[in-house]
Amino acid sequence: MTVTPRDAYENYLGPGYATSILFTPTKGEFVDDIEDNLDGTYTVTLRTPSHEKEEDITVGVSIRDTVTAFNLAEKSDIIIPPDNWLIWAALIIVLVLVIVLSWIS
Repeated sequence: MTVTPRDAYENYLGPGYATSILFTPTKGEFVDDIEDNLDGTYTVTLRTPSHEKEEDITVGVSIRDTVTAFNLAEKSDIIIPPDNWLIWAALIIVLVLVIVLSWIS
Protein backbone atom coordinates (compact mmCIF):
# COMPACT_ATOMS: atom_id res chain seq x y z
CA MET A 1 0.00 0.00 0.00
CA THR A 2 1.12 3.52 -0.72
CA VAL A 3 0.33 6.63 1.29
CA THR A 4 0.87 10.29 0.47
CA PRO A 5 1.07 12.27 3.72
CA ARG A 6 0.14 15.95 3.35
CA ASP A 7 -0.50 18.78 5.74
CA ALA A 8 -3.56 21.03 5.88
CA TYR A 9 -2.08 23.13 3.04
CA GLU A 10 -1.59 20.05 0.79
CA ASN A 11 2.21 20.16 1.22
CA TYR A 12 3.87 16.75 0.93
CA LEU A 13 5.82 15.25 3.81
CA GLY A 14 8.99 14.23 2.17
CA PRO A 15 10.90 12.76 0.77
CA GLY A 16 13.07 11.65 3.66
CA TYR A 17 10.56 10.91 6.42
CA ALA A 18 10.05 7.14 6.16
CA THR A 19 11.36 6.68 9.70
CA SER A 20 8.73 9.15 11.00
CA ILE A 21 5.80 7.05 9.73
CA LEU A 22 4.33 4.14 11.69
CA PHE A 23 1.67 1.85 10.18
CA THR A 24 -0.46 -0.31 12.49
CA PRO A 25 -2.81 -2.82 10.82
CA THR A 26 -5.64 -4.47 12.75
CA LYS A 27 -4.90 -7.73 10.93
CA GLY A 28 -1.87 -8.98 9.05
CA GLU A 29 1.76 -7.97 9.10
CA PHE A 30 4.14 -5.89 7.04
CA VAL A 31 6.66 -7.90 5.06
CA ASP A 32 9.22 -5.16 4.52
CA ASP A 33 10.29 -1.73 5.68
CA ILE A 34 8.59 1.45 4.54
CA GLU A 35 9.99 2.50 1.18
CA ASP A 36 10.47 6.18 0.46
CA ASN A 37 9.49 6.67 -3.19
CA LEU A 38 11.27 10.06 -3.21
CA ASP A 39 8.15 11.81 -4.53
CA GLY A 40 6.29 12.41 -1.28
CA THR A 41 4.77 8.91 -1.23
CA TYR A 42 5.73 5.97 0.97
CA THR A 43 5.04 2.30 0.23
CA VAL A 44 4.87 -0.79 2.42
CA THR A 45 3.59 -4.31 1.72
CA LEU A 46 0.90 -5.70 4.02
CA ARG A 47 0.37 -9.46 4.10
CA THR A 48 -3.02 -10.50 5.43
CA PRO A 49 -4.56 -13.92 5.98
CA SER A 50 -6.32 -15.11 2.82
CA HIS A 51 -9.65 -15.49 4.62
CA GLU A 52 -9.71 -11.86 5.74
CA LYS A 53 -11.74 -9.31 3.78
CA GLU A 54 -10.40 -5.84 3.02
CA GLU A 55 -13.39 -4.20 4.70
CA ASP A 56 -12.44 -5.92 7.98
CA ILE A 57 -8.95 -4.42 8.04
CA THR A 58 -8.13 -0.97 9.36
CA VAL A 59 -4.69 0.57 9.12
CA GLY A 60 -3.57 3.20 11.59
CA VAL A 61 -1.01 5.72 10.40
CA SER A 62 1.05 7.74 12.88
CA ILE A 63 3.26 10.56 11.69
CA ARG A 64 5.03 12.39 14.48
CA ASP A 65 2.17 13.45 16.81
CA THR A 66 -0.64 12.97 14.26
CA VAL A 67 -2.63 9.74 14.17
CA THR A 68 -5.25 8.74 11.62
CA ALA A 69 -6.74 5.49 10.36
CA PHE A 70 -8.42 4.21 7.24
CA ASN A 71 -10.32 1.14 6.18
CA LEU A 72 -8.37 -0.81 3.60
CA ALA A 73 -11.40 -1.45 1.38
CA GLU A 74 -12.35 2.24 1.24
CA LYS A 75 -8.89 3.30 0.08
CA SER A 76 -8.02 0.36 -2.14
CA ASP A 77 -7.54 0.59 -5.90
CA ILE A 78 -7.47 -3.19 -6.09
CA ILE A 79 -10.67 -5.00 -6.99
CA ILE A 80 -11.04 -8.17 -4.97
CA PRO A 81 -13.40 -10.78 -6.44
CA PRO A 82 -16.28 -11.86 -4.23
CA ASP A 83 -15.94 -14.88 -1.97
CA ASN A 84 -18.14 -16.92 -4.27
CA TRP A 85 -15.42 -17.27 -6.92
CA LEU A 86 -16.85 -20.61 -8.03
CA ILE A 87 -20.00 -18.89 -9.27
CA TRP A 88 -17.90 -16.38 -11.24
CA ALA A 89 -15.82 -19.19 -12.74
CA ALA A 90 -19.00 -21.04 -13.79
CA LEU A 91 -20.41 -17.87 -15.37
CA ILE A 92 -17.21 -17.36 -17.36
CA ILE A 93 -17.30 -20.97 -18.57
CA VAL A 94 -20.94 -20.58 -19.64
CA LEU A 95 -20.08 -17.34 -21.46
CA VAL A 96 -17.24 -19.04 -23.32
CA LEU A 97 -19.52 -21.93 -24.29
CA VAL A 98 -22.17 -19.53 -25.60
CA ILE A 99 -19.57 -17.74 -27.72
CA VAL A 100 -18.16 -21.00 -29.09
CA LEU A 101 -21.63 -22.37 -29.87
CA SER A 102 -22.60 -19.16 -31.64
CA TRP A 103 -19.51 -19.45 -33.87
CA ILE A 104 -20.32 -23.06 -34.72
CA SER A 105 -23.91 -22.30 -35.69
